[in-house]
This record gives sequence, structure tokens and C-alpha cells, in this order.
Amino acid sequence: MIWYSRAERPRYLALGVLFLVLMVGFVALSVGFYRKVFSPVDLVTLRVERTGSQLSPGADVKVRGVRVGSVRSVTADADGASIMLALDPDVFSRFMVSAQRDGLVGSKAMATGGLGAFIGFASPAFMRHDYLLGRANCQALLARSFLLSPENPIMQGCWSEEALKLNSVQSRGQQYVRVIPLLDDVAVPESLDPWPKGALDPSIFKSAIEARWKAVIAAELRGLWWGKFLGWLGGLFSEGQVADFVIKKMDDALKEWDLAR
Repeated sequence: MIWYSRAERPRYLALGVLFLVLMVGFVALSVGFYRKVFSPVDLVTLRVERTGSQLSPGADVKVRGVRVGSVRSVTADADGASIMLALDPDVFSRFMVSAQRDGLVGSKAMATGGLGAFIGFASPAFMRHDYLLGRANCQALLARSFLLSPENPIMQGCWSEEALKLNSVQSRGQQYVRVIPLLDDVAVPESLDPWPKGALDPSIFKSAIEARWKAVIAAELRGLWWGKFLGWLGGLFSEGQVADFVIKKMDDALKEWDLAR
């Protein structure tokens, strides 16, 4: 049954199309609000070697259990992946000091990052470099990122005009004040050691690795009447292979971190 005349048909068709457009727009708007597309965020690109299923678009970004933002997009390439993070600018507990050096972030910026950070135990030069890097990164965070508006209630009545001038920072066109002021020696820019390339020769650990491997075998077979002989025999035929394997892993890590001689 037709409820309208032929003359009214174009008008009803237009209303139907308008209704469908409004429905699609409403759904798209709802999805946008759900994904916080219209909320102000700080966009940060994180480079990683690989991604997991937990880093899919829309996933929460948490720091010590507190939600600080979400994953906006994940783009994979031959060298890893770029993850676009949308961080909530009003959640200040998201501030963490992460190693940064020459555009590198995380373990790649650290001399001790190889072999799951175990290679640092083999070189005092690596540990010293990363200690100084940590000091410099922390100083940069306090100087340029760990800021509050001078109008914030906790800043009222505790700053003199001179102190405000010394600790004021311009960021994104607004004036901020350092939460922790940098005074006296702390205000002096931290200096870094040169990148400790060539500071470690893994081959010097060959004898120590062989001795440790023998001790491990002996401890595992202790208490057996034939254990001492078998441990000696096993260590004799395998100690060289084990030491070579460990040293090769160390060499590979040094090459990957641009620390090899």
C-alpha cells in the first residue's frame, strides 16, 4: 500500500536518505567518542623491535596499573614497528624516566641493553655510561617535562618572584613552573661519557665460562659414585663449545648495539 502520492515521493526519498546519513553519522560519532578521538591527547610515537597482540589499536596504555592513554595506531616495518600512543595530558602519573640518546629510546639507548641487560655486568664502562645517561635523562625530565601551571593551587604562596623567573618554562605557548627546581650544582648540564664502543672483549671470559660450566656439571652429579668421573668427562668434551656459544652471543649483542671493536 502506498501512503504518499507520486508528487510526494522525492520528498520522502530525500527524508529516507537523510535518516540513513544521520544514523551512520550517529554510529561514527559514538565510535569516535568511545575511542576518544575528540579528546585532547599528547601523541607520542614509540619505536619497538616487535609488537604483541596486547598492543593492538584501541588497547589501553598503563603505567604501574594506572591508565594513561591508549594505542592510536600500529605500523609494522622490516625493522620493527611504530606505535602511536595517545596519552591523556591530564594524567601526570604517566611521567617516567626512560633512557634516551641520539633519538634512541629504551634499551637501544643503553650500553647495558644487550642480552636482556645482562651484558652490562661484564663491563664497568657500560655501567658508568648508563649511570651518567640516567642522570642526564632525569635532569632533562625535571627541566622540560615535569611541570605545572603557576596557577596550580600547590604552587600558590611557595614561590618568590625571583624563583618563578628562574624556574619558568615556556611549553606549547604557555608558561609552566618546574615542580622540582634545579638549583646550584643540579642546574649544571650533565655530561656523558663517549659511547663505549670496543670497551669489552668477550673472549677474556673464556676460561671463567669453562670453569663455571665444569662446576655446574659437578654440582648436578654430586652424590653419585660415578658422578665425579662423568662430570670431568662431560666438562672436558663440552666446556669449549659452551664457552664459544656464550662468547658468540655476547659478540652478536655487541654488534647489534654498535659496541663491537
